[in-house]
Amino acid sequence: MFLWIRPTLLTLELMAFTVVVASIIGTMNAWAASVLSNGTPKQRKINQFFLTMHLLIGVFPLILHAVAWESTAGKFGLTMLTQTGVRGVSGAPYGFFGGLIASGWIHGITGSSLVCLATYIGTQRVPSSLLESGRLQFSENQLWWRVRFPLARPWWMMSLLATAMLTATEMTVADLYGFRTLADEFYLLYAANPSITSVIQTCILPLVVLVGGSLWWINSKSHQPTANSFSATDDQPIIESTCLYSPPSFSTNNTRVALLTISLLTSIALLVPLMSMLVKLGQHIVIIDDQLSSHWSPWLLLERLAEAPIIFADEYFWTAILSSFTACTALLVAWPLAAMGRSSKGILRSVDFITLGMAIIPGPIIAMMVIRFFQLPVAGFSEIYERSILPTSIALLARAIPIAYWVLRTGYVGIPQRQIDSLSLEMSWFRRLILVDRHLIGRSLVQAFLISSIFASGDVPASLPVLPPGMTTVGSRLFGLLHSGARFQEAALAFWYLMACASAAMAFIIISRQVSKSPPQ
Repeated sequence: MFLWIRPTLLTLELMAFTVVVASIIGTMNAWAASVLSNGTPKQRKINQFFLTMHLLIGVFPLILHAVAWESTAGKFGLTMLTQTGVRGVSGAPYGFFGGLIASGWIHGITGSSLVCLATYIGTQRVPSSLLESGRLQFSENQLWWRVRFPLARPWWMMSLLATAMLTATEMTVADLYGFRTLADEFYLLYAANPSITSVIQTCILPLVVLVGGSLWWINSKSHQPTANSFSATDDQPIIESTCLYSPPSFSTNNTRVALLTISLLTSIALLVPLMSMLVKLGQHIVIIDDQLSSHWSPWLLLERLAEAPIIFADEYFWTAILSSFTACTALLVAWPLAAMGRSSKGILRSVDFITLGMAIIPGPIIAMMVIRFFQLPVAGFSEIYERSILPTSIALLARAIPIAYWVLRTGYVGIPQRQIDSLSLEMSWFRRLILVDRHLIGRSLVQAFLISSIFASGDVPASLPVLPPGMTTVGSRLFGLLHSGARFQEAALAFWYLMACASAAMAFIIISRQVSKSPPQ
C-alpha cells in the first residue's frame, strides 16, 4: 500500500499543474473567441479560424504533441541549440523542459483546447433574456465575466475534470519524461504480472474524479442561476422598464486585446511546435573540433519529407489499417447502443455510465486484460494473438467505442422526439436503424468514424503491449524513438502522421458545418 503513495501524490501534482495551465489558457481563449464572435464579419471569420485550430489541437494524439514540444524545448530541441543534449539550468540533465513541467505543459496545452471549446459553447448557450437583462447593468465585457461565464461554469468545470481524468489515465508523456504517475508505475512494474491491488490503486483516482464530477454536474443543473443572481445591488434590480435595449458590442480596445490574446496563445499552442518540427526537418548540425556548426536548408527538409513515406512505410500502413478497422468496429457497437438509448431513458443512462467508465480505465490495464484473455487455454487464441490485429483492436476499442457513442448520441439528439415515437410504432428499433436512422444521422456516422480513428491511431498506452510481433505503428515507433530525443527522423515520421490527422479533423469540421447549415429533418 505504501508503495503507491508516491505515484498517487505525483499523479495529483500532475493533474493540478495540468488543470491550472488548461484553465488559464483555455478560459482566456474562450473569452477572446466570444469577443470576436460579436465583432465584424471579418472578425467572425478570424474567430472561426482560431476555433478550428483549437479543435485540431484537441484531436491530435498526445504522441504528436510530445514530438512537437520535444522538437521545441526537449533535450535536442531548438532551445538547446545543439544535438548533444548538454546540461542545462539548475543542474537539470536536459534543461528546464522535463519531469512535471514537460508532462504538465503538454497535457495542459491539449486540455486548454477542450476548455476553450467547452467554455465558448457554454457561453453561447446562455438565454438571450438573461443577456438583455444583464446589458442594462453591465458593459459587454463585464457581462461575459459576470453573467455568461458563471452560467457556463458547468461546461468549464466538466472540461477541466475531463482534462484531469485524461491526465491521470495516460502514461505516454509521463513515461517519456520520467514522471512516475499511477498509470506509468503500473506500466513499468506490473505490466508483466498485474495484481488486483495494483489495478484498483491505478483506477481509483480517475474513478473518484468521474463520480465527483458527475455528482457536481447533476447538482449544478438543479441550481441554475437566474437573472436576479446577477444584480449589482439588492435595491437596484437588473430589469428596468425605462431602459432601452442596447445591441451587443465590445469596445475597440477589448477587440484588439482579444485578437492579440487568441493569436498569441494559439501560436504558442500550435504554430511554435509545428514550426519547430519543420526546423528540425531541415536542420543540419556538425561538430568539428568541439565547434558547433548549424545551418538550415529547405532542400534538406524536402528530401527528408520525401524519404519518410518510404522509410516508414510499414508504420503508416499498419496505423491506417488498425485505426480504420477499430473505427469500423466501434461504429458497429456504438450505433445500436445510441439508437436504443434514444428510445429509452433507462438504457441511455446505463450506456452513458458504462462508456464513461470504459474511458477512465488506463491504457496499460486495458492491454493487460486483453493479454490475459487471449492467454486462456482456448483453441486458436494463441494464433489470433500472435498473428492478427484483433487483440490490438480490442484494446483500442475501450476508448474508440465511448468516442463513437457520444458523437452518435449527439446526432440522435437532433432528431425530434415525435419522429422517434412515430417510427417506434411502425417498426422495431433494429429495422429503424437500418432503414431510417442511417439517413438521419449519416453525417454523425462519418464524424464518429473520423474522430474514433484519429484517437485509435494514437492510443499508445493501450496498443503498445498488445502489438503482434513484427507490427509497428507510428505511435509505437515514435514512443521508442522519443526516449532518446527528437531528431529529424522523428519529425519526418510525425509530419505525415500529423497531416493525416489534420485532414481527418478538417473533414469532421466540414461535415459539422454542413449539418449546421442543412434544414431540419
